[in-house]
Parts: sequence; C-alpha cells; structure tokens
Amino acid sequence: MKKHIYIKKALLTVALLYTVATAFSQNSNLLYYLENVPQVNYTNPAMMPRANSFFSLPGFSSVSLDLKNDIAPKDLLQKSGDIWVTPIDAAFDYDQLYKSIGKSAQTSTSIGYAPLYFGWRTKKGYFTFSWALKAGAFASLPKDLFKITEKGFESSTTLNLTSLETKMMMYHEISIGYAHKVDERLTVGAHIKPISGIAAAQMKYNRLTIKNEQTSYSMNVDGELLTSVPFIEFVPNEDGFPEEINEDDDISGSDISSESVPSFSNFGMAVDLGAVYDLNNKISFSASLNNLGFIKWKKNLNSTTVNGEYTFTGPDLSITETDEIDEAYDDIIDNMKDALNGETAHKSFSTTLSPELFLGSVYHANHVLDMGFIAKSTFAKYNFRQEFVVSANLNLYKALTTNLAYNYEIGGSKDLGLGLALRLGPAQLYILANHIPYQFDKIIDGEDEYIAPTKAESFSFMMGINFIFGKHGYRNDPMIRR
Repeated sequence: MKKHIYIKKALLTVALLYTVATAFSQNSNLLYYLENVPQVNYTNPAMMPRANSFFSLPGFSSVSLDLKNDIAPKDLLQKSGDIWVTPIDAAFDYDQLYKSIGKSAQTSTSIGYAPLYFGWRTKKGYFTFSWALKAGAFASLPKDLFKITEKGFESSTTLNLTSLETKMMMYHEISIGYAHKVDERLTVGAHIKPISGIAAAQMKYNRLTIKNEQTSYSMNVDGELLTSVPFIEFVPNEDGFPEEINEDDDISGSDISSESVPSFSNFGMAVDLGAVYDLNNKISFSASLNNLGFIKWKKNLNSTTVNGEYTFTGPDLSITETDEIDEAYDDIIDNMKDALNGETAHKSFSTTLSPELFLGSVYHANHVLDMGFIAKSTFAKYNFRQEFVVSANLNLYKALTTNLAYNYEIGGSKDLGLGLALRLGPAQLYILANHIPYQFDKIIDGEDEYIAPTKAESFSFMMGINFIFGKHGYRNDPMIRR
C-alpha cells in the first residue's frame, strides 16, 4: 500500500514540476503580428521591419527558450468524481491519454541566442542579416510503452517500440534575408540560412519489438546511435559494441573557443519563404514556410549500430544478494551482446529541422489597433501540431507596441500570450511570453493540496533589445496605418 502511495506522489510531482519547467521557452505566434519589432521578420521573411534601418544590441538581439510536450499534467492526473487519479489507479482513463499521445508522445526543448541582427531598407526591398546559436533536444516515446502500465505485458502480446527516438543538436545559423515589394499589394521574401553544426546525437530504430512468448521474451532490433561530438571517441570491444568512451584530456581553451565560431565542417542549409498580400487598406493575408533544411554531420563522428534477435528467459527471482543481482545483470548484457550484431564506426549522418507553416490574416481596425489570425502547422516525424491564434495588436509608434493572443491547439492546450515592446528614443526593449495558462485546478491527494495549471503543455519566452532608426518608418510608407 505504501509503495502505491509513493508511486502516486512521484507522478504528482513529475506532473507539477513539468508545469514549472515550461516557464522557459520561445514561440513565434506572438511575434508574427508584433510589427514594430524588427524580429517579426523571423516569422515571415516578407514582413519588412517598420524602420528605415535597425540593429540589435550586440550580444542581446534575442534570447529565447522553448518547451513543447504532447502530455499535459491533466493527462497524467485525471479527475474522477471528487478525487484525482494517476495511471496506476483503476479509474484512470487511458483512452484520454492515448488521444493526446497519438502514435507517440513527443517532447522538445530548444534554446536560441542571436548575438547579431541588423537590416536596412532599399527603394523596393529590405535586407536583413542575423547570426544565431541554437540548441535543441527531442524525444519520442511510443504509445506501446504506456500500454504496459494499463494492461501489463500480457502473454502472446508484442510491444512495437520502433518510434522510440531521441535527438540533440547544437549549431550556428547565419540568415541572409531579402523582402521585395512586387507591387502595391504583394510583397515576397526569403531567408537563405547556411548552418554550421557544433554537436549532435541521435538514437533511432528501424525496428524495435519485444514479444512475450509465455516462457520467454524475444526482442527484435535494428537501430543505431549516431553522434558528432567534439573531443570524444567510442572504443569498441571485440563484438563491435562500445567498450568505453575516450575523452580528450589535452583540450585547450583555444580548442573550446574554436567551436564557438562557425567552421561549416558540419554543413547544413535551410530556407524560409514568405509572402504578404494587401487586399485593401484594411485587410491583409500572409503565408510563410520556415525551417526547410538539414545538417550533414561529417566531423567528430562516432556511431554504433545493432541488429538481430535476442531471447531472454527472465531474471532468477531467487537471487537476493546485491552482488548476485549485479552478476546476473552483467550476464544478461553479455548474452545480449553475443546474440546481437554490433558495429562501432565513424559514420556520417544527416538531421533535419522541423518545418513550420504559417497562414495569417489581419484586419486593420484603425491606425493603432489590428486584429490578427494565424493558423500554424508544425511537422514532426511521428506527429503533427495544428494551432490557431487570434490576437489584438496595439501599435503606438513612439512608445508602445503590444498584443494579446489566445492560442488553441487541436488535441492540446488552450492558453494566452502577451507581447510587449517599449521604446525610448531609438532604443526598444521587447518581451514575449506565450502559452500562459489561465485554468487552474486544486489537486487534493490525502492531506496534500496543490494548485496547478493541469492543462498546460507549453510555455514561451523571448526578449531582446533593438535600436531603430527612421522617424517615419518606411521611406515611402507611414509608420502608422491610417
């Protein structure tokens, strides 16, 4: 009974800590219509910054973090009558959990830092240039993993874990952008983005199944671990599996600092494409397709592949001594290595970025107030996210630019966003926070009580400082719409 209570409290803690962790992230939904902030060009390369020229404070153009998750606290903590239940309780509704997960539950975290960003307007266009450092981590957990807690691992059943995947990347991104005003109504734009990879690790499977065959378990696996990480090397054993990882003990400060400068040894390329069409003075439509790209990793390579089938009869339950348990575990690992085929090498590989599609429209109510709508689609390997955003955008040219947004994600969260840009002379400070939860529940677990936003899945944050020049915005177009 005590074990049940401890597990339940652990699940409660994980769900609540997840809610706290989401307080650091970046999202472009708010930025899309914050038109007096030059970084609006990040979201759609056809959107020209409303200034003759600008540059961001060197080293503080933008700082952003982003966390997204398919599983909200409400998916692990469900209300059944007057009590809250977890996946270990009989009243837990697994169908609700599977509806949120889909084929696999995905989570991703990304960090962005842009030390340099500037741009200037020409007669019919706008040039932008930025240099950013980006890092991200991604994990995909197969739906069948959660079936174990629902039904256990029943005899003659097979778990398909092929969608199990983890990925980490860190890279430099250079962006050279140009927006061109085709005529009075149509503007098009593009970003060409050379990428220099710093480090990456990716574990994925072409096949991973585990079958319960009553008296034994059989595992069929075909997978690989691919890495490009400076200063380490895998050392294989006679069976081809990594025996140890050697770290370079002679790393100097210059070696580390060299990784902070783009070398393009791990070369990649991405593009952003966008368009804005002004139907009339009141209504505009826009579209952009961002992050179409890849990175080819060729430096600091270490890889391990494994394939084959392994049969496991189960642990000896009579063993109780710690040393005997450790020895039995080592035997299992050794037998698995003997049964499977392994190879350690220096294999090059490619990783892709996550494309995003924006479709937007805006209604200019008057010279200070716009009403905006966005449909945002995010494409991932085993999943697809569809979000809709409505926003009210206030643009007071010399002092304040702000917007308030409502986000709705199909099969996901419903939350708020707030963007704010303050200007004093040419200096502008902007801060964005998106996916702010507004629904809270009181969770009662015995004598403990928690107040938590149980429906929260994501939270976003971004900030930076710009210097904007050009009293009237565009040379041939007023800063404030009339």
